[in-house]
Amino acid sequence: MSRPVSTKVQRVLFGSLATLACLAALKSLVWPRWPTVAPLDRESVRQSLRTAGFDAVPIATLPARRSYERATSPLLGFGIGQGETLRLLRGSSRERFPFQAALLAASDPVLKLQNRQLLNSSPPSAMGKVGGASVRQTCLVIGQGSLGGYGVIDEQLWPLADQVSGDRRRQIEAQLGLRRMRSYECVLISVSSQKGAAPIQESRWNRLLDAIRPALRKGAAAG
Repeated sequence: MSRPVSTKVQRVLFGSLATLACLAALKSLVWPRWPTVAPLDRESVRQSLRTAGFDAVPIATLPARRSYERATSPLLGFGIGQGETLRLLRGSSRERFPFQAALLAASDPVLKLQNRQLLNSSPPSAMGKVGGASVRQTCLVIGQGSLGGYGVIDEQLWPLADQVSGDRRRQIEAQLGLRRMRSYECVLISVSSQKGAAPIQESRWNRLLDAIRPALRKGAAAG
């Protein structure tokens, strides 16, 4: 029959664990981890588009980027028919502010909107111009193995990020300094029309969001 662990041994054990946790937390403050982000699955997105009746002609991608403040995946692009181009960019921000679609869009000239206007739409989205072409954008919040809702500005995205980052395991890992308490991460969804053409129709836009969501869920599981 095994002997119970003595009180003295328990104190030493718990004391050692507490010391390690403090050291890990101190390390995360002094040398914080740079944001990381997993790439999107090009083939899953292509298949989802084709299943929903969209064209899915791949266009050239741009490389991933990473800095102290944020990280972005390679930019994916597809011609989806009717002269429209879909671009997807997964991004992660270190801090809660600023965390918004415009921050990710600013990372590349083909995404950065001029004369941006927030639309009173469901889900939330924004409209603007890139090189004279109409572009519509939104951001789908993504977490560890799960998806949240859509948003454009930080006030819309913060609560969604909190919802998908609140499981117990992640909280424990964050307290040990192994990860951030919250993951401020989303996928920027951008659709540009041909120069001089009307923006993507509302019904087509919503159908597109529904079509690619399963593929982005796979990306969440990979992250």
